[in-house]
Amino acid sequence: MRRTFSLRDPGIRNILFKYGLDDAKPIGRGMFSAVYDCGDRVMKVTSDLAYVNFLDYCKGDFFPALYGRHREDSARLPIDVLEIEKLTPLHRAGAPVAKQGRRLVRAFNRAAFEEWRGRDWQRRRLAAMVEHAESTGDDDYVNAILDVEHFATNWIGALELDVHGANLMARGDHLVLTDMFADTQYLKAQGRIFVFCV
Repeated sequence: MRRTFSLRDPGIRNILFKYGLDDAKPIGRGMFSAVYDCGDRVMKVTSDLAYVNFLDYCKGDFFPALYGRHREDSARLPIDVLEIEKLTPLHRAGAPVAKQGRRLVRAFNRAAFEEWRGRDWQRRRLAAMVEHAESTGDDDYVNAILDVEHFATNWIGALELDVHGANLMARGDHLVLTDMFADTQYLKAQGRIFVFCV
Protein backbone atom coordinates (compact mmCIF):
# COMPACT_ATOMS: atom_id res chain seq x y z
CA MET A 1 0.00 0.00 0.00
CA ARG A 2 1.44 3.39 -0.99
CA ARG A 3 1.86 5.94 1.75
CA THR A 4 -0.17 9.12 1.49
CA PHE A 5 2.58 10.96 3.33
CA SER A 6 6.12 10.87 1.96
CA LEU A 7 9.19 12.55 3.40
CA ARG A 8 10.47 12.72 -0.18
CA ASP A 9 7.60 14.97 -1.21
CA PRO A 10 9.18 18.38 -2.06
CA GLY A 11 6.39 20.23 -0.23
CA ILE A 12 6.90 18.19 2.94
CA ARG A 13 10.68 18.58 2.66
CA ASN A 14 10.18 22.37 2.57
CA ILE A 15 8.04 22.15 5.71
CA LEU A 16 10.71 20.07 7.47
CA PHE A 17 13.32 22.66 6.49
CA LYS A 18 11.15 25.49 7.84
CA TYR A 19 11.00 23.79 11.27
CA GLY A 20 14.65 22.73 11.33
CA LEU A 21 13.81 19.05 10.91
CA ASP A 22 15.27 18.48 7.44
CA ASP A 23 18.41 16.74 8.75
CA ALA A 24 16.72 15.03 11.71
CA LYS A 25 15.91 11.32 11.78
CA PRO A 26 12.31 10.47 12.72
CA ILE A 27 11.86 8.51 15.95
CA GLY A 28 8.47 7.34 14.70
CA ARG A 29 7.01 6.82 11.25
CA GLY A 30 3.49 6.03 10.12
CA MET A 31 1.40 6.02 6.99
CA PHE A 32 0.26 9.60 7.70
CA SER A 33 3.09 11.09 9.76
CA ALA A 34 6.64 11.33 11.06
CA VAL A 35 7.65 12.15 14.65
CA TYR A 36 10.84 13.93 15.71
CA ASP A 37 12.47 14.19 19.14
CA CYS A 38 12.88 17.85 20.14
CA GLY A 39 14.10 17.47 23.72
CA ASP A 40 11.26 17.90 26.20
CA ARG A 41 8.62 17.47 23.48
CA VAL A 42 8.15 15.88 20.08
CA MET A 43 7.18 17.38 16.75
CA LYS A 44 4.70 15.37 14.71
CA VAL A 45 4.38 16.24 11.04
CA THR A 46 1.10 14.72 9.86
CA SER A 47 -1.54 14.68 7.15
CA ASP A 48 -4.03 12.91 9.46
CA LEU A 49 -6.87 15.34 10.13
CA ALA A 50 -8.63 12.90 12.49
CA TYR A 51 -5.55 12.79 14.74
CA VAL A 52 -5.33 16.58 14.86
CA ASN A 53 -8.99 16.91 15.80
CA PHE A 54 -8.69 14.04 18.31
CA LEU A 55 -6.01 16.02 20.17
CA ASP A 56 -8.19 19.14 20.09
CA TYR A 57 -11.25 17.28 21.39
CA CYS A 58 -9.86 14.81 23.93
CA LYS A 59 -8.21 16.55 26.88
CA GLY A 60 -7.07 15.39 30.31
CA ASP A 61 -4.61 13.07 32.00
CA PHE A 62 -5.30 10.15 29.65
CA PHE A 63 -4.40 12.15 26.52
CA PRO A 64 -1.19 13.81 25.31
CA ALA A 65 -0.76 17.53 25.88
CA LEU A 66 -0.79 19.57 22.68
CA TYR A 67 1.53 22.58 22.99
CA GLY A 68 1.22 23.98 19.49
CA ARG A 69 -0.36 23.41 16.09
CA HIS A 70 0.89 24.88 12.82
CA ARG A 71 -1.04 24.39 9.57
CA GLU A 72 1.08 24.12 6.44
CA ASP A 73 0.42 23.08 2.85
CA SER A 74 2.54 20.80 0.74
CA ALA A 75 1.99 20.45 -2.98
CA ARG A 76 -0.35 17.47 -2.50
CA LEU A 77 -2.15 17.71 0.85
CA PRO A 78 -2.56 19.85 3.99
CA ILE A 79 -0.01 19.19 6.71
CA ASP A 80 -0.10 19.92 10.44
CA VAL A 81 3.07 20.35 12.47
CA LEU A 82 2.19 19.53 16.07
CA GLU A 83 4.20 20.19 19.22
CA ILE A 84 3.23 17.38 21.59
CA GLU A 85 4.21 16.21 25.04
CA LYS A 86 7.05 13.69 25.02
CA LEU A 87 5.87 10.35 26.43
CA THR A 88 7.31 6.90 27.15
CA PRO A 89 6.52 4.02 24.79
CA LEU A 90 4.32 1.42 26.46
CA HIS A 91 6.92 -1.34 26.09
CA ARG A 92 9.34 0.73 28.21
CA ALA A 93 6.74 1.72 30.81
CA GLY A 94 6.36 0.22 34.27
CA ALA A 95 4.52 -3.07 34.68
CA PRO A 96 1.16 -1.68 35.95
CA VAL A 97 0.66 0.81 33.12
CA ALA A 98 1.89 -1.67 30.50
CA LYS A 99 -0.59 -4.22 31.84
CA GLN A 100 -3.41 -1.67 31.68
CA GLY A 101 -2.54 -0.91 28.05
CA ARG A 102 -2.42 -4.59 27.12
CA ARG A 103 -5.84 -5.16 28.68
CA LEU A 104 -7.33 -2.29 26.68
CA VAL A 105 -5.89 -3.65 23.42
CA ARG A 106 -7.13 -7.16 24.30
CA ALA A 107 -10.66 -5.84 24.94
CA PHE A 108 -10.54 -3.93 21.66
CA ASN A 109 -9.40 -6.97 19.66
CA ARG A 110 -11.65 -9.50 21.36
CA ALA A 111 -14.76 -7.73 20.02
CA ALA A 112 -13.63 -8.38 16.44
CA PHE A 113 -13.80 -12.14 16.85
CA GLU A 114 -17.44 -12.17 17.93
CA GLU A 115 -18.56 -11.37 14.39
CA TRP A 116 -15.64 -10.62 12.10
CA ARG A 117 -16.06 -7.23 10.46
CA GLY A 118 -19.81 -7.17 10.57
CA ARG A 119 -21.81 -4.01 10.10
CA ASP A 120 -21.29 -2.84 13.70
CA TRP A 121 -17.71 -4.06 14.05
CA GLN A 122 -16.25 -0.71 15.08
CA ARG A 123 -19.11 0.10 17.45
CA ARG A 124 -18.64 -3.24 19.21
CA ARG A 125 -14.97 -2.50 19.64
CA LEU A 126 -15.75 0.88 21.17
CA ALA A 127 -18.33 -0.72 23.49
CA ALA A 128 -15.77 -3.33 24.55
CA MET A 129 -13.29 -0.58 25.42
CA VAL A 130 -15.92 1.19 27.54
CA GLU A 131 -16.78 -2.08 29.30
CA HIS A 132 -13.10 -2.69 30.01
CA ALA A 133 -12.69 0.81 31.47
CA GLU A 134 -15.78 0.37 33.66
CA SER A 135 -14.34 -2.88 35.04
CA THR A 136 -11.36 -0.95 36.47
CA GLY A 137 -13.53 1.24 38.71
CA ASP A 138 -11.53 4.32 37.63
CA ASP A 139 -14.07 7.03 36.76
CA ASP A 140 -11.47 9.23 35.05
CA TYR A 141 -10.42 6.32 32.82
CA VAL A 142 -14.07 5.58 31.98
CA ASN A 143 -14.65 9.22 31.06
CA ALA A 144 -11.55 9.23 28.85
CA ILE A 145 -12.74 6.14 26.95
CA LEU A 146 -16.21 7.70 26.65
CA ASP A 147 -14.55 10.77 25.12
CA VAL A 148 -12.87 8.48 22.58
CA GLU A 149 -16.21 6.82 21.82
CA HIS A 150 -17.96 10.19 21.46
CA PHE A 151 -15.29 11.51 19.12
CA ALA A 152 -15.47 8.37 16.97
CA THR A 153 -19.24 8.29 16.69
CA ASN A 154 -19.46 11.99 15.79
CA TRP A 155 -16.63 12.17 13.26
CA ILE A 156 -17.84 12.92 9.74
CA GLY A 157 -15.89 10.95 7.19
CA ALA A 158 -13.94 7.72 6.98
CA LEU A 159 -12.40 6.91 10.34
CA GLU A 160 -10.47 3.80 11.25
CA LEU A 161 -9.89 2.81 14.86
CA ASP A 162 -6.19 2.08 15.33
CA VAL A 163 -5.74 0.74 18.86
CA HIS A 164 -2.56 -1.26 19.49
CA GLY A 165 0.43 -1.14 21.80
CA ALA A 166 2.44 1.30 19.66
CA ASN A 167 -0.42 3.83 19.84
CA LEU A 168 -0.59 3.78 23.64
CA MET A 169 2.09 5.43 25.75
CA ALA A 170 2.84 6.33 29.36
CA ARG A 171 3.40 9.45 31.43
CA GLY A 172 5.19 8.03 34.45
CA ASP A 173 2.83 5.35 35.79
CA HIS A 174 -0.17 6.74 33.87
CA LEU A 175 -1.59 5.32 30.63
CA VAL A 176 -1.94 7.83 27.76
CA LEU A 177 -4.18 7.22 24.74
CA THR A 178 -2.02 8.81 22.06
CA ASP A 179 -3.12 7.85 18.57
CA MET A 180 -6.48 6.05 18.51
CA PHE A 181 -7.71 6.91 15.00
CA ALA A 182 -6.71 7.44 11.41
CA ASP A 183 -8.60 9.61 8.95
CA THR A 184 -8.66 7.24 6.00
CA GLN A 185 -10.80 9.33 3.65
CA TYR A 186 -7.95 9.75 1.18
CA LEU A 187 -7.14 6.05 1.00
CA LYS A 188 -10.81 5.16 0.77
CA ALA A 189 -11.26 7.59 -2.13
CA GLN A 190 -8.30 5.98 -3.88
CA GLY A 191 -9.82 2.51 -3.35
CA ARG A 192 -6.74 1.42 -1.42
CA ILE A 193 -8.53 0.28 1.74
CA PHE A 194 -12.06 -0.46 2.85
CA VAL A 195 -13.04 1.51 5.92
CA PHE A 196 -15.76 0.65 8.41
CA CYS A 197 -17.11 3.99 9.57
CA VAL A 198 -18.37 4.19 13.15
